[in-house]
Amino acid sequence: MTTGIDTNISTTQHHGTIAIGLGLREGACTADLAALWQQAQPLWCRNTPRTPLLIAVLERKREHPALLTFLREHLPFARCMAISDATLQGILTPTQSATSLQRFGCGSVCEALAWAAISSLQGIPPRGQWLLLRQISSNRLATLAMVQSPDLRISS
Repeated sequence: MTTGIDTNISTTQHHGTIAIGLGLREGACTADLAALWQQAQPLWCRNTPRTPLLIAVLERKREHPALLTFLREHLPFARCMAISDATLQGILTPTQSATSLQRFGCGSVCEALAWAAISSLQGIPPRGQWLLLRQISSNRLATLAMVQSPDLRISS
């Protein structure tokens, strides 16, 4: 089974979906993403049945070697979506970073990615509940946030 970035995701209404926004800098490694997933995984696992995962990343990071390895090794079952920088502009996020506000026009890249993924599949305004606000890797090279949409389910 190969894992790649899927730009053609279809949806059906059912048990919901969890969207994870992953932000990563060029120097990020697979271990950075794996450590963040270790924090998030219990929130996903407590959903019954296990809620489908949608991973959202910046379009320009879709081929990042650490991301591709992380997806293959840790989330081969997840669907992935690439989102443009411009899409993040103006998305209100629970946490705020001056750097993200200046560079992307949103308070948190990973939170905006997760919300944009739900929005693009569900329409505006999306319905969602934050499960995990921005988590930052110890070396500050990767971030992760998680939101659950009760109405949206990605199909396999």
